[in-house]
Amino acid sequence: MFSGFKDINEVKEDVLERLVAESVSENIFFEIKRDLNLSNRDEKSEFVKDVSSFANSDGGTIIWGVNEEKGMAQELLGFDYDGSIDNLKLTIENILRDQIEPRLYGYEIKGLQLKNGKNVIIMTIPKSWNPPHRNLYNNKFHIKNSSGVHDASVDELRGLFMSDDYMEVAEHVRQERFYKITQRSSNLSKHERRELIVLHILPFSSLKKKVLLSHEELQKLSGYAHLFNRRYEGERALLSYNFDGALISNKSLYDTDRGETIESYVQLSRYGYIEAASVRVKPDDEYFEFLIYNTLIHNLYDYLDMLRIINISTPEAVTFSFDSVKRKLLFDSPNQAGPQSSLNKLIDFRELFLPIILFESYPVTAEETLSVFKPALDVLWNAAGQPEFPLKEKINITAK
Repeated sequence: MFSGFKDINEVKEDVLERLVAESVSENIFFEIKRDLNLSNRDEKSEFVKDVSSFANSDGGTIIWGVNEEKGMAQELLGFDYDGSIDNLKLTIENILRDQIEPRLYGYEIKGLQLKNGKNVIIMTIPKSWNPPHRNLYNNKFHIKNSSGVHDASVDELRGLFMSDDYMEVAEHVRQERFYKITQRSSNLSKHERRELIVLHILPFSSLKKKVLLSHEELQKLSGYAHLFNRRYEGERALLSYNFDGALISNKSLYDTDRGETIESYVQLSRYGYIEAASVRVKPDDEYFEFLIYNTLIHNLYDYLDMLRIINISTPEAVTFSFDSVKRKLLFDSPNQAGPQSSLNKLIDFRELFLPIILFESYPVTAEETLSVFKPALDVLWNAAGQPEFPLKEKINITAK
């Protein structure tokens, strides 16, 4: 039974021709449509009905531009569209954004122009993490099963409304893992005086354990991974395997220049999520520097890109948690660090849990990563009495 493409961006005309040659059949995960018409309200409503029914069910793939008979692919014809394929994709995205409630995340759209000059649209729709989704054109909820698409019954709606809240699940995972780390039940050594930062990247597909990476995929993922503290990598970074998946870590390393001990690890879960932690241990009360932009944001971008490479689908919940940050100081450049700086503000919390930020799609640059994550950094700055994180500057955190 055909259930979709691993990566629709790799689909070419010859792939679609093979589907037709094999007379692939429609099923609960796959639909074929001869035309895509979006010129009036009824046609747009029908389009939203098809897409939202997949999201409210188990997800799937729709191809527009293939003729079918009795539910089997018969001919690759394409359809006419008065405009560019990019404009058509933009029109689709606008409809989905404005006419499905709550908003639908994680879908992918591929536009393809055939040799005959006509168009094909391929769309993959994941099972929603936040159902049910309403078609705002007709104010109805639609569900797909083996018999086709139908309006959801009262019992079906009740089941959808009782689905897990993935953001709550992400928060539970964050809290549980953070306290295991702070209680020394983790991959970090036992240190009494330490400053800790923990990152969790939690794809919604991993929260329900819909992903199970093979050993080869874990190896590929670990090949891209690096520690928070890049200057301590190379021969000092060790790769090992544990119950959770692949672990990249270093041992306690003493930095004579900075007078501190550094230790960090990256846990690559076989279910597709990432936990990264770094701890710094200072023997005295000297200032401690942590580069928000160069370390936190660039690492977050790199880790997200790792998951993109192995085709882990979005959305993803991203969280940063801090321990032993009470009495830390914020300042806007290394030269302004010190007790006399007017910009210095003390953080008045031992532990800080930044808000969970949802990445609806993978960021293209580190700057885009920073822009999406800025609301969480604003909270960190608020904790030190500052109005917001200065987005356009590379900011440092120090502690006294």
